[in-house]
Amino acid sequence: MKKTPFRFGLQLWALLIALVLWLQVHGDGVGTVTMEASVQIQGLGRDLVIVNDMPERVKVTMSGLRTRLSRLTTQDLQVLIDVAGVDKPAVIEYALNADHVSLPVGVQVEKIQPDRLQLQIDRIIRRAIPVEAHFTLSSDWDVTDVMVEPSVLQISGPEVWIETLKSIRSALVQPKLIPGPFAVVVDVESPVGKAIRLMDPQARVTVHGILHAHPAPGEGLPTEVLPLPGRGNGVEIQNPEEALRVNDGVNGESKVPQLEKNMKEDVMKEEVAQ
Repeated sequence: MKKTPFRFGLQLWALLIALVLWLQVHGDGVGTVTMEASVQIQGLGRDLVIVNDMPERVKVTMSGLRTRLSRLTTQDLQVLIDVAGVDKPAVIEYALNADHVSLPVGVQVEKIQPDRLQLQIDRIIRRAIPVEAHFTLSSDWDVTDVMVEPSVLQISGPEVWIETLKSIRSALVQPKLIPGPFAVVVDVESPVGKAIRLMDPQARVTVHGILHAHPAPGEGLPTEVLPLPGRGNGVEIQNPEEALRVNDGVNGESKVPQLEKNMKEDVMKEEVAQ
């Protein structure tokens, strides 16, 4: 059948419209881009927690129209992992794919790195744990009869970590260096470990004890009086047993025998003079 001019014109218009649409869609070209996407965990129960280190972001390579790729930002990209079906401690591996990424129409996921994530999920428990006083004293001082009030505090966290925790420490206790009893109020150090926390973040404890000062060498030693022959008085020597082991620094001999010899010579001179 012979085509009429009217029908030929419709076909021409259809071809022009298709060409315009194709240019609008593909005229700017197709490209690829790699961007970082944040990892978001959804549906985790309130009594559960992730205990292993996992990446906060992954790299996503996408392809599509350059105009649409150029409008993407890192805030637009999220890798969503749904764990709503997990209700007890478990170790789960997720293979990441395009279904985990929310993208605009016309953009496709080509690759995700890393492409697998492991989640170690544990149960959160509460436990009362002893508090130890933390001191840093010089060798001249010592502390005894230490008591902490309250002696235990409540903490919460993953069961796998809390079961290995024996105690928590107070902040550094710095009593005034005066011999005798003391009482100091201090904070409590945050427990070491991810997701472990004090039930009362503002908790404080009172540390009691007795402070003792150690005498310096040579101080506070017992004394003994060595009588002088023929006299009622004498010379005080601190701890004679130790003095016998003290050298004079010249010939390595003890000072005490020499002192006794000099004392005897003085007595003999006085007797001769009489």
